[in-house]
Amino acid sequence: MKAITFILAVVMLTSSGCLNLKVPQVTGISKFRLSDITKDTRIQFDVGIRNPNTFGVTLKSMKAELFLADSSIAGIGIDRKTRLAANQHVDLPFSVQPKLNALPQLGILGITQLFKKDNKKVSLRGELKIRKFIFTKKVKFSIP
Repeated sequence: MKAITFILAVVMLTSSGCLNLKVPQVTGISKFRLSDITKDTRIQFDVGIRNPNTFGVTLKSMKAELFLADSSIAGIGIDRKTRLAANQHVDLPFSVQPKLNALPQLGILGITQLFKKDNKKVSLRGELKIRKFIFTKKVKFSIP
């Protein structure tokens, strides 16, 4: 009986801190660039994620669509667990091959956006799955 009371007390104490779980934020896309244009065209970029909590959380998964000039050009995802330390900002690198059927939809505006050095019209929409202890939270995000 004492063991059950002790376990319940521990669960109550540890879960009370998790109820104040702040949602990690996707801060933006950086280092957006094209690589190997001639052979196997790839788009490389970093996605910034910030954990505003005073404790670490686990990024369990991430699924998102990359848009250029309002056309979906690639899907990205993370299926492995990634630890986000307390008050930490992390840049996660991605390298994707654009969808071939999406390139004609981009038109001249979208294709010129790929070659611009700055001010690209890139956006990312998707969902993060965050975990702390036994609590899991799904968060939708959209960055312009």
